[in-house]
Amino acid sequence: MKRGISELVAIVLLISFVILIAAIILIFSQKKTEEIISEVNYVQDKIEVLQKISFKINSVVINTEQLEIAVENTGNGNIEGFLVRSFGEDGIHVADAVADDGVNIPKLDAFHKETILVVPIPPVGNLEKIEVIPNAFVNEELIALYEARREYSFFEFGQDETCTNGNTKPCPLQYGV
Repeated sequence: MKRGISELVAIVLLISFVILIAAIILIFSQKKTEEIISEVNYVQDKIEVLQKISFKINSVVINTEQLEIAVENTGNGNIEGFLVRSFGEDGIHVADAVADDGVNIPKLDAFHKETILVVPIPPVGNLEKIEVIPNAFVNEELIALYEARREYSFFEFGQDETCTNGNTKPCPLQYGV
């Protein structure tokens, strides 16, 4: 009689153990599925914002203390500010752009004509190119949209040549990309 009871207890324990493992796997997979769905929704929202964001760099002027970058919003999405990444012979520098008043964050509503961004001269030696990166809201979070960035490259003169405004290289407004 003792033998039958111990086999019954073993079967009950084995079934309980299988049910417990199944429950743990189910809970884990449900949480993981929710995380994946949340990430997919975020990516979809970001893609929707990226489809609305379009801008162009109309001009770049290098003054003694700052870069003045004229940008135009050509898309139907609002741009909530800009980052400017500068590349030069001495490295890379990233800065937040401000409006031409030197204080406010430049924002461009959909199809807004143009605004001037101001960035201090970056400490990168001879400036070779800049990237202008728009900021926009995705799910109420302000993010930099690196996928929508625009580049502006500077024309390189020889060492002893000067620009039409008297500055040495790099010369502004030679060509933009």
